Amino acid sequence: HSASGAFAMVFNGEIYNFQEIRSELEQHGHRFRGHSDTEVMLAAFEQWGVRRSVERFNGMFSFAAWDKRERSLHLCRDRLGKKPMYYGWAGKILLFGSELKAFHQHPDFSAWIDRNVVPVYLRHGYIPAPYSIYQGIYKLPAASLLTIRASDVGTNAEPELYWSVLDAARKSQAA
Repeated sequence: HSASGAFAMVFNGEIYNFQEIRSELEQHGHRFRGHSDTEVMLAAFEQWGVRRSVERFNGMFSFAAWDKRERSLHLCRDRLGKKPMYYGWAGKILLFGSELKAFHQHPDFSAWIDRNVVPVYLRHGYIPAPYSIYQGIYKLPAASLLTIRASDVGTNAEPELYWSVLDAARKSQAA
């Protein structure tokens, strides 16, 4: 949980530049209890919001962050997609996890194979994002942020890219 209680998060991964971000947040008046990248991420969400914070994170990660004030859930995946994030609806219940086997624990999950992706798997040896082997369950693409508001129950929100390798290459050429 964030210091104010506005954000709660589950996180898988590592933020490589969290010390740099921490120093900047301390200049804005944030105080930290420990030395973890998770605490820095939560403070960043409070300072800049989720989208602007994620644009600053360098690392390998996936996370789910609940914004209590906005009543919205943010699912996010790192720039290169090192850490997976899957999501989908089981009726009015949003399921998410960094592994598909987590979905099997929920009693409303139906493990119906998506026959449309089987040929893709046989051809490439993997299933690319945004697809998964299960119907109605999606893999969040790399460098994507998906925001689902409490009022959006059962709807399919679209993930948005927060970073592009092409844009990064253009910026480095211009510098």
